[in-house]
Amino acid sequence: MAEIHALLEDADNARHSIKDAVSTSLRDAVFENLYLTAIQELDELSTHTRVDGHKMDEIRVRRLDGAEIEYCVTGEVEVELQYGSNSDVEDDFGMRLDDSYPYKARVIAAAGKPLDIDAEAIQLRIDTSSFYE
Repeated sequence: MAEIHALLEDADNARHSIKDAVSTSLRDAVFENLYLTAIQELDELSTHTRVDGHKMDEIRVRRLDGAEIEYCVTGEVEVELQYGSNSDVEDDFGMRLDDSYPYKARVIAAAGKPLDIDAEAIQLRIDTSSFYE
């Protein structure tokens, strides 16, 4: 009985390790996508928009087959919105403010390499509707 308990505990530990590794890979790839890709929804909000970070709320596996794993990731992107140039801000003619907006990302990875995620292939949608309220 002790051997079965140990086996189940080892399986549970392995599952948590895989989950943590996938979560870290997804977090890094989504941040890279947010940081490197000019996202129209964010660029429309200010003269200069800078991505400060993001947090993931949920990771779901939408599809899993022999070739691919499709993840659905939801979270929130944290941005700095700047109105005017840097010199305008320094001269009190411009301003900066921090805000955050929810996002949804569709991520596809090879089933044999679930941690090898191409940041440029992530399909990302950011909901900026709260900015206009």
